[in-house]
Amino acid sequence: MLLRSAAMRLQKPKLAALAVSMKSDVFNKIKESIDKMVATLKLDQANEVKEKDLCTNDLHENAMEMESRYRDKTDLETKIADLEELNKRLTAEIKQAKQELFDTRTAMKVAAENRKKENREFQNIIADQRATQDLLQQALKKLEGFYNKFLQVGKPGGPDAGPPPPGGFKPYKKAGGAGGVMGMIRDIISEAEMEETDATATEQNAQTGYEEFIRDSNAENKALMAKIADLTERNAQCKADLTQANADLLALGQILEGLNERKTDIDFKCHHVLKYFDSRQADRTEEIDALNAAKALMSTAA
Repeated sequence: MLLRSAAMRLQKPKLAALAVSMKSDVFNKIKESIDKMVATLKLDQANEVKEKDLCTNDLHENAMEMESRYRDKTDLETKIADLEELNKRLTAEIKQAKQELFDTRTAMKVAAENRKKENREFQNIIADQRATQDLLQQALKKLEGFYNKFLQVGKPGGPDAGPPPPGGFKPYKKAGGAGGVMGMIRDIISEAEMEETDATATEQNAQTGYEEFIRDSNAENKALMAKIADLTERNAQCKADLTQANADLLALGQILEGLNERKTDIDFKCHHVLKYFDSRQADRTEEIDALNAAKALMSTAA
């Protein structure tokens, strides 16, 4: 402007033209610089938008994955609690079934011992009763033989009657109670036979009852052993599932730890971008507007 003013005062048209040319060249260079600055500012704005979007997306993806993993963690913790409760219940059921099996086998052993004892008592009773019957039968036969012979010999006029007794003597007579004694012996024999019959019936009933008890007990033992085998297999699977669930929970904990560390890294990297994004974008816009306004003024002045 000084060069142009001087040229006008000196009335030097060539010098004035040179001044105008120089002014135009300077303004063009300035406007080119402004254009480059504006382009750089707009590129910075675009890059910062991309960086902000990347940070926002990373934080969103991290938050979504953490939410999903925490749901998995809750599900695993619930599963582990259920498996622990199942393991506790199955262990108790196995223990109870084994106790029932032990009690049944013990009862069978006691029943077998009692049966042997009862059978020995039965055999002793039968032996005693039969010995009593044999002894009484022998005594009865002796009495019957004696009295039968006496009746034949002592009958008057009989073939073996013999001479009549001397004067002053009465004929010999069998004891009047002989029939009663023999009847008593027969009664005792009958009672012994009845006692043997009753003892035999009692023994048969006891043996039948024992056999039924053993049969039922064996069936119960078979069912209990099958139950124990099933419960043991289920509990083994439960323990395997519990071990796997705990391993999964441990691995998931490591994943969550990694996600938390990544969130910390993203927060650290993106803190400045996210916190000052709006103000920085506004500042750049304001700067771009100012540069464009300056460029417009220079264009007008040119």
